[in-house]
Amino acid sequence: KQIYIVYPLIQESEKMDYKDLMDGYESLVREFPLPDYRISIVHGQMKPKDKDFEMQRFIEGKTLVEEDLRDSTNLGKVLSLLNKCHREMPQHLPGSTLIFWVFQVIRGYAKTLREGNSRMIPQLQTFLKINANLENTVGAIDLCFGHNDLLAGNFIDDGRRLWLIDWDYAGFNSPLFDLANLASNNEFPEILEQELLEMYFEQTISADLWKRYFAMKCASLLREAMWSMVSEIHSTLDFDYVKYTTDNLERFEITFAQFEKL
Repeated sequence: KQIYIVYPLIQESEKMDYKDLMDGYESLVREFPLPDYRISIVHGQMKPKDKDFEMQRFIEGKTLVEEDLRDSTNLGKVLSLLNKCHREMPQHLPGSTLIFWVFQVIRGYAKTLREGNSRMIPQLQTFLKINANLENTVGAIDLCFGHNDLLAGNFIDDGRRLWLIDWDYAGFNSPLFDLANLASNNEFPEILEQELLEMYFEQTISADLWKRYFAMKCASLLREAMWSMVSEIHSTLDFDYVKYTTDNLERFEITFAQFEKL
């Protein structure tokens, strides 16, 4: 038999009184020792190869790639899983839960970048102005429980069902963010984006909803670029974050130019 436990924090926080993964792991190892039990941990700060290794110990299946998610035949399974996440997850969560509001995340990244004397400081005011415009466009939202990090590598297909892993960013949000994040992370063509929205909302997509979705897509790309800027300063991983920042800023600028024409 297998079980998995989701912790809201990786390590203990002075600001939030939640159980953290590392403390929980140590407790579980004491209660369920080797060789009778095998316990693994997975979190977003692990190197991809280490995370994949641990996940394969728990689930035997295929980790999806971007092409898999762009295959329209998989869209129904992905949306079924997202709907469960959005509507059913809160029924299984104890007490209060975090909110992931991308526009506030961007404001927080800007503060971190200033404090870290980032090379991107001259552009921060422009980013924040755009951020405010996008937030205003999104307007009032339908609140749901979002995964908020829909990279292809966070989906595993075991042949019978899809698994969604890596819940570091999970929290209440608009469903538009998960949909936009899924499309932007996996470079959906516009026709597939429209199919995605129509299948999720079960209606023809209005010009207003399309623009609000596009605003979330821009915010998703800007957040990813600014996360990379923060990682340039603070990450110890052997990864070219400067290139990743450049690539994501380019994608953001192209998408934002399209948004301004709507």
